[in-house]
Amino acid sequence: MEFPQFRRLSNGKSYYRIDSPTLMTEWVLVGSHCMGHRLEATILPERVLIGDLIENRDGLWEIITESEFQAVENRCMAAAGPTKSPQPDVGG
Repeated sequence: MEFPQFRRLSNGKSYYRIDSPTLMTEWVLVGSHCMGHRLEATILPERVLIGDLIENRDGLWEIITESEFQAVENRCMAAAGPTKSPQPDVGG
């Protein structure tokens, strides 16, 4: 399996970069604002979430290109300012 992989929630409000079976970045669009976080999956539910994203088990996500993800990330980073980037979430 090759990484990174990129997904978008079918409603277009969440974008994901999957770097490994235990590491991902998510950008959530809320109105004109963005929230980003980096998830390092350390507990089973987090690993299952990333596995579901990779396999698209529920058909909720669309495969997108790196450039599509990067466009959203760039827009969110520009809106947040130069010091804002997705913050790591530590599981457990």
